[in-house]
Amino acid sequence: MNSLHPGFVLTSAIEKIPDDIKEDFRELAEEKAYTMEEGGRFLLQAALQSAEDSEKEKVLKGAFFTVGQVSELSEWAKGDVGQRVQEKLWVRDSHFFHSLYE
Repeated sequence: MNSLHPGFVLTSAIEKIPDDIKEDFRELAEEKAYTMEEGGRFLLQAALQSAEDSEKEKVLKGAFFTVGQVSELSEWAKGDVGQRVQEKLWVRDSHFFHSLYE
């Protein structure tokens, strides 16, 4: 299984971000965010590269893609601080992410 981080993709989910930080996200989005079309291309690139041919598929099993390229996880993501942030985002704050789809 491959995993993918398309980068910062601007979607309508920004409207559900708490008001006290929404403006910061909007400013960041103007500078750094990819459009939904661009983010979708990264997703398709990862899927198509994985299925391109049997030799490449063997190499890409378990790959991490970021912004359309095979990449290594950063040391920060693998380190203690990164692990704590992941825990907070995916466990403690999962209610926020679920609310995006309500």
